Order: sequence, then C-alpha cells, then structure tokens
Amino acid sequence: MKHQQLDVETPAVHDHEEHHAAVTNGSHDSPILHFQNRNESISSNSTRDSEIENQAKKLLIVENRSVYWTIKMIVIALMMSAVWLGKNYGTPSIEVPKLSDPIHDATSYLNNMVNQHKDVAMFFQISASIIMDFSFFALCIYWVIRINSARAIVAMACFYVFRGLNQALIIFPFPEGYYWEYPNFPSYVTPYGKTSDFFYSGHVGFLNIVALEWYQQNNYFMFYLTCAFNFYVAFVMVVFRIHYVVDITTGLVVSHYIFMLVGKYNDKLDYLFQKVFHCAERCLDSKSKNDQSVDEELQINRH
Repeated sequence: MKHQQLDVETPAVHDHEEHHAAVTNGSHDSPILHFQNRNESISSNSTRDSEIENQAKKLLIVENRSVYWTIKMIVIALMMSAVWLGKNYGTPSIEVPKLSDPIHDATSYLNNMVNQHKDVAMFFQISASIIMDFSFFALCIYWVIRINSARAIVAMACFYVFRGLNQALIIFPFPEGYYWEYPNFPSYVTPYGKTSDFFYSGHVGFLNIVALEWYQQNNYFMFYLTCAFNFYVAFVMVVFRIHYVVDITTGLVVSHYIFMLVGKYNDKLDYLFQKVFHCAERCLDSKSKNDQSVDEELQINRH
C-alpha cells in the first residue's frame, strides 16, 4: 500500500518541481510574468546558504587551540608580508609620455598589417560587426519570445550608464596605429570612425552580459558561442587599437559584477517589471473597450 501511495503522489511532486523550475528560470510560456514560488525559492536558498556557511565555519575550528592560533598567526603574517612587499617593491614608478600597453607593443606587427592592407582590415571589421549585430538581435528576439525577466535589460542599462560616467571623467589619448574607418558595410551596433570611447570596452562588456544571460537560460550552446565571439572581438579591438587592454579587462569585470548585482535583486526588479506589464494590459483593455463602445454607438446611429 505504501508503494502505491508513492506512485500516486510522485507526479504531483514532479509537476511542482517543473513549475518551480520554469518560474525561477524566467522561461514560462505566458507573456505575463509569474512569481508564485519566488518566496519559497528565496527561503530555501537562504537556508541552504546558511548551512554551507555554518559548515565552512566548523572547518576553521581546530580542537588543539595552540595549533589553531598558530595557523591564524601564520596566515596574518603572510598577509602582512605580502602587503609590505607590494607597497615597497610592487608599485611601479615609471614615467612615460603616453599610456604604455605591452600587449599593443606585442601586436605591433598585426597592427601594421591591418593599417597597410585595407582588405584584411575590412574582413576583421565586418566580421566583428556581424558578431555584435547577431548577438544583439538574437538576444532581443529570444527575450521577446521566451525570457520573462528584466535582468539582461537592466544589467545593460546599468553597464552603459556607468560606462558613460567613466568616459565623461576619464579621457585616454588615441594610441598609435588606431584604425577604424568605415568598411563599406553597415552595422546596427558598431560605430565606425575615430571615437575616443576607450574606458571601458562596451563591445566586450555587452557580449559578456549576453553570454551570462544565455547561461541563465540554460542555453549552453549560445553561451559558449558568445564567449568565443567575445574573445575574437577583444582580439580585433586590441589589434586595431580601438581599446587598450585595460579597457578589455575592466569591461569584463564590470559587466560581470553588474550582472551579478542585478541578479541579486532580480526578484524585486521583476516584480516592478510585472507591474508595468499589468498597467499596460489594463490600459490596452480599457482602450479596446472604449473603441468597441464607440463602434457600437456608431452602428446604432447608422441604424
């Protein structure tokens, strides 16, 4: 009898798990957002995190107190030594007339090649621009069809607002060998010409956010493909001197951090996003009802 009872109850459990997974992944088929089990997932995640934290704390406890304090003092001594060595010997004091980028120096041959051979330069420019446009439109279409979360949109907005503030405060000089002329091929995302939007890279940061969103949607093929695209675009940006290497690395770190920060408050943001959907739905319903009543009045007047 117990076995039969389990067979009856198992489908219900699976249905609940499938519904919970669909809601938390933001891939429900309905055009309106649903968050029925968000609170349960948050509480379960917080409980699991607290258990992991308690286990980690127990691992730091040693029964022999002398060994315990000795290990801690050694760790602190190593950290203090690292700080002292970094302060005295790890801080560069080199004076240069312009920004120094060793990766630019290492890729000088490739930079000379794209400056001297315009056909080669056009190939790299057009291919990088196609990658940017494809990644942008692919995520937009998938977001409209399947994604019911505002995470990627909010992350990109925060990323570019913070980027704009940095570019208003920090202006880098153009590096030698800069080349990004119009390759006779239009692009919706990529701007051409001599632009000084160096710090930090919007190309790399944008593709990183796109890749992270694909990962959240469990679309691992698009995730790895976008990561490969990002590596190629970063290579093109450095060879053409569109960015310094610090622009590339900072763009990756900032975009990743912003995506994680937005994900931390994703439930609250999606709740506001849901309110917008409901308000728009009510406005459209009221407008359609008003149009329907006007049509009915016109038909009555005609009769």
